[in-house]
Amino acid sequence: MPHYKSRTDTQSLLGGLKPSRRAVQMIVCALFIWFGASIINMHWGLSIDSGNTETDSTSSRGKEKLHKVRPQPHKREDDKYHYVQLIDKITEPRDPNGPGENGRPVDTSATDEAKVRQSWNENYFNEIASNMMSVERYLGDYRPRECFNLKVSSHLPATSIIMTFCEESWFTLLRSVHSVMNRSPPEILTELILIDDFSQRDYLKKPLDDYMKRFPKVKIIRLKERHGLVRARMIGAELATSSVLTFLDSHIECTVGWLEPLLQRIMEDRRTVVSSVIDEINSWTFEYIRVQKSLIGSFTWAFAFKWAPVPDYEEKRRSSPASPIRSPTMPGGIFAIDKSFFYEIGAYDPGFDIWGGDNIDLSFRIWMCGGQLEFLPCSRVGHIFRSGLPFSFPQSNVKQTFHHNTLRTVEVWVDEPYKQAFFDNVPDMIGVDPGNLTDRRLLRKKLQCKDFQWYLDNVHPDMPKPDMKYRAKGMLKNRRFPDLCLTRLSERYLELLKCGDILRDQVFLFTWRNTIENDGSCLMVSKDVLLRDQCFPGSAFFEHQRGSSIMETVSKKCLAADEKTRRMSIQECNNKDNQQWTWQEYFKENGDPLMEEL
Repeated sequence: MPHYKSRTDTQSLLGGLKPSRRAVQMIVCALFIWFGASIINMHWGLSIDSGNTETDSTSSRGKEKLHKVRPQPHKREDDKYHYVQLIDKITEPRDPNGPGENGRPVDTSATDEAKVRQSWNENYFNEIASNMMSVERYLGDYRPRECFNLKVSSHLPATSIIMTFCEESWFTLLRSVHSVMNRSPPEILTELILIDDFSQRDYLKKPLDDYMKRFPKVKIIRLKERHGLVRARMIGAELATSSVLTFLDSHIECTVGWLEPLLQRIMEDRRTVVSSVIDEINSWTFEYIRVQKSLIGSFTWAFAFKWAPVPDYEEKRRSSPASPIRSPTMPGGIFAIDKSFFYEIGAYDPGFDIWGGDNIDLSFRIWMCGGQLEFLPCSRVGHIFRSGLPFSFPQSNVKQTFHHNTLRTVEVWVDEPYKQAFFDNVPDMIGVDPGNLTDRRLLRKKLQCKDFQWYLDNVHPDMPKPDMKYRAKGMLKNRRFPDLCLTRLSERYLELLKCGDILRDQVFLFTWRNTIENDGSCLMVSKDVLLRDQCFPGSAFFEHQRGSSIMETVSKKCLAADEKTRRMSIQECNNKDNQQWTWQEYFKENGDPLMEEL
């Protein structure tokens, strides 16, 4: 058997000589190795992304067609996207057991009660608790688990954040700023514009200027006179240099991963306006309380904002707890919007005063003029919900200002018969001059916005329709206390107070369904106490004739005013004066007045 030592000998063999068995084995083995290597290279190489059969136009390979390949595990599948960044920078070490850390409540029981009450009266939250906490306290990741694998574009638009304040508490404002600066990716945060709406507290002047020097991206703009939230925000929007505007209140705390999901949705659709899911920062203890059940924004027929459960049709539309939640309205304190779209739909109404109603006005325009409004569960921001405002309202009070602003919204964006529902709930607005509305009405016409019926049918189909006819309406007087009227004392409780304001607190509607309503809520009975709550099919029903008792139909008990406290309760019916009631107006079933106004 010949022994071949050279490449030439091998070529001769292949050229025609009869090969030996060993040579054949060597050739077969070589072919097998070559073929196997080709297969491995084809399936395990890293020429291109596995989701494409051509290179990107910017690739060094040009537009050469390549085989579909599987990427190596240690590299990203697509370098154009990344997981949401959970940034949480600090400027000094945290004490993990410090007051308020990890969102825990702060105990102020050892502090003099008078000081705590004074801080509450000045700020409408417990400033003592706020002052005990770090301005960089640790907060957890409050997002749903389904958000943990959320990817966003590596080329998100940058945003300008606008935060207005007036007489804000020192540490609360600092904590708001730190939460933005420490938990926002710097590459997408162009600037944080602080608009000081003519604050008078000394610490909000030079001390604030000195403190904010540590943040080069923070700009403080000081207004020379009181403008109010709406106009102050407009000034901030005009100064902003980014393509996306993010508006924040000055008593909030952003949590990790809050910003990128907002910008991702706007990048996908510039007409989408997005709000973080708003968790609660308890106004007394500063405990961070995660919202357990998703909510949407709604409104009453006095056109005030209210929260409502997510309707079934929206839950069915969403694919997971991480999916955006379409909402008819938003509270307005925390949202992001494409700057060009913001101005396209009319920005804020320049005729609005100080504060109130701007969120409903903007919500209607977003939906009716071609956009959509969403809450994003993968973005969480905590907010202190205050029971009052620490600043004054020049030339008016908060209710007058709110109703003036709301009247402008109703006159431009709400059509009949729903416009009448506003005047039924707020009758003192009848005949009030809302100011010049020419430009706003032209805006609606120019943008060819949908009408209000379209909004109700397509955006808020579960909104209960208002009763346009009533058995009785207006102020409700008690015979025992003829100068007093039933008044909404808080969101739930009622008592008798002096008649005369004729605002939504003292307007009650007795419907032909036998419910009693106030500002979109219904009266209900709980353990013999009369309360206000959301209207639902099982709301309380009442029987009443003018000048007589108001009887709840299930318990057969009557509404009574307590002789000492003047609070409302449900008692066994009798003929005493404290159970006898008269409405301001009564009507026939066809809507005609039953008698003259009292």
